[in-house]
Amino acid sequence: MSANLIRGGVLQSTNGKFVSNLDTGVTTFNGGLVVNSDNFKIGSDGSVDITGKFTSTVSESKCVIDNAKIEMYRKTNDGNWHMGAFMSTWGSNNAVGRLVLYGPAASNPNNMIANVTMAGQYEGGAIAISDAGGNVKVQLGVDGAGNGYVLVNGRMIQ
Repeated sequence: MSANLIRGGVLQSTNGKFVSNLDTGVTTFNGGLVVNSDNFKIGSDGSVDITGKFTSTVSESKCVIDNAKIEMYRKTNDGNWHMGAFMSTWGSNNAVGRLVLYGPAASNPNNMIANVTMAGQYEGGAIAISDAGGNVKVQLGVDGAGNGYVLVNGRMIQ
């Protein structure tokens, strides 16, 4: 077996579908791209399968997909990342979902409090809205008998 060492320049397929500039580090695929590794796959139809954690960061916003959860963060003026939203599923007999929206805590704006929680449950959906202290002030849902309910400040609204 023999190999030639290429130190610089451009590698290009004869039909121009693949171009790799070794000086700039840019590789261009002008056609379909198929990747079939153990943890990352791109199908010829454009479908993508990833095993592991996926993070997308753009200046002050970040989204993390990991362990069947989606977490969304915002970078604040103090340079720290704070979770703004969280979405997940859980359940062993049936799948149910949960969405949590966060806001700054009244006691310390650097701590985040779950302001809105939405959940699918076995009896039906539920939404809880909390104040900046984490106290649930409004709750809507469906009870075990299948009836809708609204609670405001702990009191049932009829």
